[in-house]
Amino acid sequence: MLLNVYVANDHGELKAIPSLFNAEPKFYIKMPDGENAPVFDYKTFPFEIFKDAPTRSKRGKTLDKIKYLDLAVSYDIETTTIADADEPFAFMYNWQYCIEDYVFMGKTWEEWMEFNSIISSTVDLKIYHHEDALCGRALVCYVFNLAFEFQFSRFFMGELINPLITDKYQPLMVPTKNGIVYRCAYRLTNKSLEVFTKGFPHAKLKGDLDYNVIRRKSTKMNDTELAYCYNDVKGLCEALRHRFESDKKYNIASIPLTSTGYVRKDCMNSMNKKARNHAEFLDNKLDAHLYKMCRAAFRGGNTHAAARFCNETIHGTISSWDICSSYPACALTRTFPMTPFKKIENTDNLLKDLDKLSKTFCMLITIRATGVEYIGKTGIPYIAYAKTLTRVCDQKEIKEDNGRIVKCPFLEMTITEIDLKIILRDYKFKNIWVMEAYRSFRGMLPKELRDVILTYYKKKSILKHSDNPDDAYELARNRENLNATYGMMVMRLDRMEFDYIDGNYIMKKKPLQAMLDKFYSTRSSFLSYQWGVWICAWGRYVLDQGTQCCLNADGTSDLIYIDTDSCKFIGDHDAQFEELNKELKANAEKANAVALNKFGEELPIGVFDKEKSYTDFRCLRSKCYIYSYDNGKTIHSTIAGVAKDIGQEFFTKNGFEILTDKLEIPISGKVTAHYNDARPHVITINGDQFTTASSIALIPSAYTIKMNPGHLDYILEIKKSIETYNRKV
Repeated sequence: MLLNVYVANDHGELKAIPSLFNAEPKFYIKMPDGENAPVFDYKTFPFEIFKDAPTRSKRGKTLDKIKYLDLAVSYDIETTTIADADEPFAFMYNWQYCIEDYVFMGKTWEEWMEFNSIISSTVDLKIYHHEDALCGRALVCYVFNLAFEFQFSRFFMGELINPLITDKYQPLMVPTKNGIVYRCAYRLTNKSLEVFTKGFPHAKLKGDLDYNVIRRKSTKMNDTELAYCYNDVKGLCEALRHRFESDKKYNIASIPLTSTGYVRKDCMNSMNKKARNHAEFLDNKLDAHLYKMCRAAFRGGNTHAAARFCNETIHGTISSWDICSSYPACALTRTFPMTPFKKIENTDNLLKDLDKLSKTFCMLITIRATGVEYIGKTGIPYIAYAKTLTRVCDQKEIKEDNGRIVKCPFLEMTITEIDLKIILRDYKFKNIWVMEAYRSFRGMLPKELRDVILTYYKKKSILKHSDNPDDAYELARNRENLNATYGMMVMRLDRMEFDYIDGNYIMKKKPLQAMLDKFYSTRSSFLSYQWGVWICAWGRYVLDQGTQCCLNADGTSDLIYIDTDSCKFIGDHDAQFEELNKELKANAEKANAVALNKFGEELPIGVFDKEKSYTDFRCLRSKCYIYSYDNGKTIHSTIAGVAKDIGQEFFTKNGFEILTDKLEIPISGKVTAHYNDARPHVITINGDQFTTASSIALIPSAYTIKMNPGHLDYILEIKKSIETYNRKV
């Protein structure tokens, strides 16, 4: 079979042209569509065809001086788990590798090491240190889930050189001295392999291999199994090549390591257009004490189920209103701490003057209170038990509603002025004091940052209803980028760092102030951490406005469930949401945060949209509910720990009423990971002797739904109090 050779065209881009190089496939795989897919023998394959591929290097001041070959490369393994051992373990029985159009397979680690050695020597790959820089010539190999493959492969990769480890067992990039650099395709895309390869000629095949089968190196695999392996690497290469060619701003050297990295680079480049932005970033830096206060005040989305509706099935019309691009809307339309935090020396009148002060300042406030009791009307207590300071934990008198404080004798917590306003409305206190407070003048985020976020939103809006298949990629990218703008703003500054030394993960212990100093001294840092704290607070505030729309004239609430940007309720409250939308639309228009769709209709960001109504709904607690759109013919599930497709099949078969405390779902899609850090050794499995080493044994497990006994008691108490009230009325 004649092969292509990979060279640079007149513009320096990769070009595959026919050549006289020849290689006969080792075998063919009969694919589901009838294709005879060739798998080549690495021992006889002329890897010289890749030697003249164009190379790319990073620009600017960088310690990465490596020349990277502009090739799409992927690697994957298949494993067998031995679950009934005293210590469960797994081993590799098949590996597959794809370089552009050509796929290779093998059975043992010895073969894989030989394969890597041949590529390295034939294509002249090598990475080495020169002074403080990394130099050489390298091949970038994407592994879809690098954390998994690395655990099996790490003792067979050869000598590593400056691997980037984000957590124990979580490598992001692994350069090797033999010139192969492993990167994680999942972290690059934030998509499943099935989604990322959808629409390409060798998209991931439906279903998985039967992992209950004990396969070994001598196990003969059929065409169905081999096709699955083939597409996992060939399809990934096709999707990667498409991304390389579509992302005109990036190449194989400069492409970000993570999906959030794209957004960071766009935002950083825009922010750098105005030199004052970086100066203000440094002016507003946090010291260790302020950072700890920000961490204490940081809280994600508000997710909770109203106790009065828990543990019962609701039939009829259940409405759902969702905020359009909630966090990006907050970034575009709300105000944030834009000057250095200054301590408020006299806090005696802060609570009384809160409304007045908060018109000018964002505030970090530590409060202490006694005799705390929830009196809100929505049935969603606001104070999260987990966000109170440690001295609260030992109080036996605390009454809570699934992690939310209903009543407690004493608490202390650090919050924003936005949170404090909600807390003062929904709780009563015997006493409440401000222990410490800091203020910062509030203002809009830098225009250069808002411009990037707004561009993503406008592109997403105009492409959303496009009939052009070519627009699907851009739509998906802009939707991802828009969502990632939030993620980049809430990255912790005190993340643990790890070294990988002689096969061991070594945590780097650094003082907090040293980590902060490193962050603020790095030129690529440009986002103030406090902005992320306030984005989340504003998101909870707008959601809280939605919860107030679900109140009735008599003070009762029809609110069933909330989740970050969504309100689910019974009754007719559309008019209240439409009235709230007038305010939210005005905010968007004031900030010029309005996009047009393909029909020319205006789409202000951050308003509530009415979603399709449910006919049935049942919830037990947050992240544990089931629902139907068709009177129970199909029942969907949202249960943390249960795959959606498995949950749908289970509950459609068994009905709503089965969702109760202590329900066990035998097949949940959940797996338990057992890490084994063994060094290379020889084992014998069913007569097969082969080399193996460290591994991850993934064992499917059942999922049991559990409810806190105190939460069950509280639900019962609430329902009884409602029954008593109704009888009196």
